[in-house]
Amino acid sequence: MAANRTQLQNALHKPYDRLLFSREVLSPVFGSGFSVYSSLCPAVLLPNKSESTVIDQVGIYGKIQLDDATEIICYEVLLQPKVRIEQSKVAIQQYVRKLLTAGQGALINFVSPSTKNVWRLTLVAKDSDVTKSGVKEKTTNAKRYTFLLGP
Repeated sequence: MAANRTQLQNALHKPYDRLLFSREVLSPVFGSGFSVYSSLCPAVLLPNKSESTVIDQVGIYGKIQLDDATEIICYEVLLQPKVRIEQSKVAIQQYVRKLLTAGQGALINFVSPSTKNVWRLTLVAKDSDVTKSGVKEKTTNAKRYTFLLGP
């Protein structure tokens, strides 16, 4: 079933729930190209000591296979208690950049443990250019969407 704009907007403005997000947003948008895992799988790369002051846990909950064979890994990042998403961008971005190699993309849900009413959805991709001095990796502009729910 293809999702329409209103259905997606309504789903994105609900308190965060990984399974609900997968079922109501990703499945309708990507159809059979989206696979959700029955439980979170541990991320290959864990946050380092400084990143761990902001990030508590990282897991992989699914993947998206695009028509051009690009694979997008779906991550869920649980932040440390009392960490505010909008004030911790540098440490979060530093960690996210390390997750990708050239040609890869990631959809990352950042979740506040203290409230499911504040969460961020970020799409990041890494590409490369061939220069005179060799291959140079570059991170494309990330698309960030923060959902703040409440009165």
